[in-house]
Amino acid sequence: MRITLLLLFGFCTCCLGAEQIALYPGFGRVRVTQQAQFFADLTGEKSIQNIVNQPDSSWKPIPPQGFSKPFDAKPYWIKIPVRCLRSEVYFFQSTYVILEDFALYIHNKTNDSISYQGNLGLKHASVRNPFLQSSFVFRMPLEAQTDYDLYVRLNKRFSTTVIPFFLRDSANFASHVNQIETERGIIYGVFFILIFQGLVLLFYFKERLHFYYIGYVLSSFLILFISDGMFRFYFPSWLYDEVHFSIYFIIPICFTFVFTIVFSLLNTQKHFPELVRFSWVVIVFSFMLSVINAVGYFQFPNFPLWVFRLSNLFVILYPILFITICFKTYSRFKNRQALVLLFLFSLTLLFILFFALLPFFTYRHDTFSKFRWIILFEALALMLIINRDLYLNK
Repeated sequence: MRITLLLLFGFCTCCLGAEQIALYPGFGRVRVTQQAQFFADLTGEKSIQNIVNQPDSSWKPIPPQGFSKPFDAKPYWIKIPVRCLRSEVYFFQSTYVILEDFALYIHNKTNDSISYQGNLGLKHASVRNPFLQSSFVFRMPLEAQTDYDLYVRLNKRFSTTVIPFFLRDSANFASHVNQIETERGIIYGVFFILIFQGLVLLFYFKERLHFYYIGYVLSSFLILFISDGMFRFYFPSWLYDEVHFSIYFIIPICFTFVFTIVFSLLNTQKHFPELVRFSWVVIVFSFMLSVINAVGYFQFPNFPLWVFRLSNLFVILYPILFITICFKTYSRFKNRQALVLLFLFSLTLLFILFFALLPFFTYRHDTFSKFRWIILFEALALMLIINRDLYLNK
């Protein structure tokens, strides 16, 4: 009899999942994808009551890979139908945080009431994140045997990454916090050690390579620090504009240091001067594009948004240049350092192409945790290569 009831319960849960997300005892975590729909607010002035009363035909299904906001200035609404089977505090989370607006409304369909949970967005925040979390998290006390529609209003002028939405129960949320904070503690702790070690070696050996390496590790750390949302702990007053454009300037700075390290290790200036000249042209153009993006955004409201997409092209172009330099060096001189660097940069490019990017160069933020480890691995490997090179040349 118990087995029959359990099977019946599982069947009912699956059936509900086709249209609703069933929050049953111990469900853990649900990634919100096909169950949700989105609606583009063309005027940007629709109230939550207007949105609730929108006909079903106006809502479009979210693609299986997740929701990615297009290049436009319109706010988008996400509708998530939920069936709560147990009274408990649940958590709604977005791990992507570089958004102007991120507001949550809960529509209780049983008594037709709407509760506003606040806006966690960087530009129009009405509440502070109540948790020591770098992600956006809303706490939702829901009642058993009740149907809800969760409405999320999000906005960002530029194209977003694929934004991962999660629903978690209390136990899973606590476990998730412990896991992610442990991972970040390890990664950022090692970065601090590498920066400190680089400073010690710089003062001891007085070699330019260590200066370049410190610049590379520090800029890589800042990219992770901002993209990961960690800035919200230490700089809660940072606005969306500062966060967004700091990334555009830090990325070319980071790759400038990597170029100088590679050129020095492989003596590229002597063997392939044409590649060095082309690489510097790419770096200069990347900085110019960052300035154009910033000026266009702040000074011209109708600045063509497709221009911002060009900046993402360099995320692929930089590793390709590194791979070309390392491959040519190894092919001609059988340099082991070139072979190791070739492996490192090929790993980065493969990750970007097959995991981090979707069509039209849209980032997938749900794979960002894997990218943290790759960046850390590269920083450790570069430190070993630099120290070995200096030791052999002494």
